[in-house]
This record gives sequence, structure tokens and C-alpha cells, in this order.
Amino acid sequence: MKKLLAILFGAMFVLVSVGVVLAGQSKIIDKRNEYGGETEEETYSLVDGKYKEGLEKLTEYYDGNKRIMKLESVFTNDHARLDGVQRSIQYYDNKPLRIGVRTRVEFYYTDAYAGREGVAKAFQYYDEDGEKTKIEYFYTDDYAKRRQVSRLEVQYSEKGKVIKRIYYDKNGMVLSSEDKTK
Repeated sequence: MKKLLAILFGAMFVLVSVGVVLAGQSKIIDKRNEYGGETEEETYSLVDGKYKEGLEKLTEYYDGNKRIMKLESVFTNDHARLDGVQRSIQYYDNKPLRIGVRTRVEFYYTDAYAGREGVAKAFQYYDEDGEKTKIEYFYTDDYAKRRQVSRLEVQYSEKGKVIKRIYYDKNGMVLSSEDKTK
């Protein structure tokens, strides 16, 4: 009986130790980044809750006052298959005496999604109140050749309604626009 208990406790110790090792790991990868602060990277494994939610790696960029400036997320393959997003980067404006406000989010799509939908990446922009003001869709070269459109800019009103769409060619020239305010 004592032998069986010793084996069970030993097995539990190994499982707990392995779980700790395999759980999300955090490390400082840069002590002085472009914002004057530290960059911290967290990686997640199969047994970690964040990984099960679709997050493989999270990289946080802080300024010299320890305020978040940029947050980069790398998603698991399973998660990326759901919505096509392989990686996202969020940028923040951290003015003194104020909570950080997200100013831009960049979405980078998987090759499979880009090949199917024609969108390689998209950038969303936000105002000081955190309201979406604009989205830019950047199309793949193949899509741009077929459709003659390289980028689409969608502008939003203060109430979140689409007010304008502008289509651009590969040289940045406006091909056409749709004004929804008229």
C-alpha cells in the first residue's frame, strides 16, 4: 500500500512539474525597446488555457513608464483557420494621466485565407475615444491583378456607420470612391 501511494504521489509530482513547465512562459526579450521600455514575450503550450483559446504567443511592448504601447498576438493554426487571422498587432496611445487608448490594429491573414479571399492584411484605426474611424484592406498581388484594386479604405462616422469607400490601384491612385453621406 505504501508503495502504491509513493508511486501515485510520484506520478502526481511529475504531472504537476510538467504542467508548470508547459504552461505559459514569460520572459523579457528586450530591456530597452523602441519605446524606451521593456518587451515581454509570453508563449503558451497545449495545456495552457490561453493556447486553448487560440493564442500561441503574446508580445507586449512597454514605454519607459511601464505603459503598454504595442501588443502583438500570434494565433494557433486552429484559431487561424477559423477567421484567417494569423497575427495581429495593436498600437496604443498612452498620454500621461490617462488610460491607454488603442489607436490602430493590424491584422495579418494566413496564406490560405489570402488566397481564398484576396485580402493579405487589414488595418483598423481608432480615434481618441476608441471609436473605429477607418479600415484599410490590402489585397494580394493576384487579387489586385484580377480586380485592378490594390487597397480599399472604408471610413466611418462618429456613430460607426460607413460614410465612404475609396478604391486604390497599386500606385496609390484613386480608382473610384463611394460617398454614403449624400
